Amino acid sequence: MKKGYSVSFWFFWGGLLSGAAFLAFSLFIHSNLVKDTDHHQLLAVYSHRTPECTSVFTFIQQLGSKNTLFPILAAGGLYLILFKRLYDVVFLFSSVWGAYVINGLLKNYFHRPRPSFGMLLQENSFGYPSRHTMLAVAFYGGIGMLIWMNKKMSDFLLMKLALLTAAIILLIGFSMVYLGAHFPSDIMGGLLAGTSWLFFCGAWYQKARK
Repeated sequence: MKKGYSVSFWFFWGGLLSGAAFLAFSLFIHSNLVKDTDHHQLLAVYSHRTPECTSVFTFIQQLGSKNTLFPILAAGGLYLILFKRLYDVVFLFSSVWGAYVINGLLKNYFHRPRPSFGMLLQENSFGYPSRHTMLAVAFYGGIGMLIWMNKKMSDFLLMKLALLTAAIILLIGFSMVYLGAHFPSDIMGGLLAGTSWLFFCGAWYQKARK
């Protein structure tokens, strides 16, 4: 079995499994168990707020905002086009813009309100799943995936890349909980949905460039 086919195969199944996990998790977001757990976790996070932490997490959440990511994506796309990396451009744009569109559709379907107390960051859309988290998975996860698929890396460097990517995504997600813009379960939904879409895009990319 060729390596390209093998990677594409596992990405595809990773997308299916992540998508199935998202659907299964979504069945319980309106349950009392999830609501109570979200409420207690929010109170625990709010109890550790400080002015310094608020400033830090206000900055971190901007790393997952469309106002930050879309201009960077456009500039990066132009750079890749100059070097005729068209598949890379299509992959990144499909990953990020696809996540943005899918997130809007999912928010309108689930109609889940955001937290009604302790909000330090005002957002007008529905809460589930988290858009910041989905975009972070699509953008930073997409960049990490491109680096991994185009550069020969040792297992040690690959682990460092994966940890760095995961840390950025999780910090962005946590920042939205800290600022009161999302329930923790919104972040979980964004992680699962974003990962599913990223894997599907990665499966296409790996097949298309072979």
